[in-house]
Amino acid sequence: MNFDVAIIGCGIVGAAVAAELSSDRSIVLLEAEMQPGYHATGRSVAILDRGYGNPVVQALTTASLEPLRRLQSSSGGAPFLLPRGVLHVAREDQRAALDRFGERISTPGHRVEYHDGHFARAKVPLLRDGYVVGCACEPDAQEIDVAALLAALLRQARSRGATLRLQAPIESLRHSMNGWQLAIPGGNLEARSIINAAGAWADELAIRAGGRALGLVPMRRTVCTIPSSQVPLSAEWPFVVDMDERFYFKQESCRLLVSPADETPLTPCDAWPDDADVALAVERLEAACDLSVTRVGRSWAGLRSFYPDRTPAIGIDPALPDFWWCAGLGGYGIQASLGAAACLAALMRLAPLPADLQVNDTCASDFSPARSMDTHN
Repeated sequence: MNFDVAIIGCGIVGAAVAAELSSDRSIVLLEAEMQPGYHATGRSVAILDRGYGNPVVQALTTASLEPLRRLQSSSGGAPFLLPRGVLHVAREDQRAALDRFGERISTPGHRVEYHDGHFARAKVPLLRDGYVVGCACEPDAQEIDVAALLAALLRQARSRGATLRLQAPIESLRHSMNGWQLAIPGGNLEARSIINAAGAWADELAIRAGGRALGLVPMRRTVCTIPSSQVPLSAEWPFVVDMDERFYFKQESCRLLVSPADETPLTPCDAWPDDADVALAVERLEAACDLSVTRVGRSWAGLRSFYPDRTPAIGIDPALPDFWWCAGLGGYGIQASLGAAACLAALMRLAPLPADLQVNDTCASDFSPARSMDTHN
């Protein structure tokens, strides 16, 4: 079968690219696993926080806002943008970090409020008295229902004619005068262009295609659940993040979802939690909250994949013909996915970058895979 574009990887980024490009190209979306979003996407505790990441990532998030709202309005499925807010809490020894918090914010119109520890405890009564001396509140941040967002993107892609193939690992791929030939279980495909949205496996895919790695580093992030009768049933508390991001937690249905914000480098794999990281999450939670943990519910881990400069690679490979990257979105992939898709689509269509993406003077060279390749090699 012949397609204009083969997208390899059906996490949130691959699905967003498929939804965007299928409006004017024939698309096949290839996923090695039995279901879309099996790895990092399906294991994310997703918050839409415009202040998260470096200025280039914040520009991608800003460029995602309006497309996310339009998709939610038109998709007809469950809403995936939900009120939540984010509360960055600081101890006495973190006052200097709190004072510098505003330096993280680089996009205009981003609302941040500064309050004392009493405000933080009023918002989240579980916080230990005296632990928090100040906080930065982002009231406009939202929770993202990842499953609902992924479903909406795939519905849109399919409605525009895209084809999804599950359990379709790439057995081989090579380029010839006719484009890219891909072998998958049960048959062969041809595509004029390849989009590398393979997540933690993006560097490996490029090498198999005859190219070079960009220096992607998959890092394990652990999450566990803590059941507690002290936690309300309905969502009332903001997402709580340590000022230095050494832990975070989210209230959810009489339990807390807690992470020690670990970043352990691994080779690409189906990540599993380490007991030491779960214990660290509990230790940091108990230090911050008036809570004695007697039982841990579920625990899981996912890989958040970063380039050394923590900026994604979006654009054409400098050496491989018609081989495009959309990888390395790290912990920002859910909130920045539609901006990343719009950026890649503009580059492939030889069109200007979306206006919202150009905040912070962002330009295509900021994302170029060539910049990572030059640094890594």
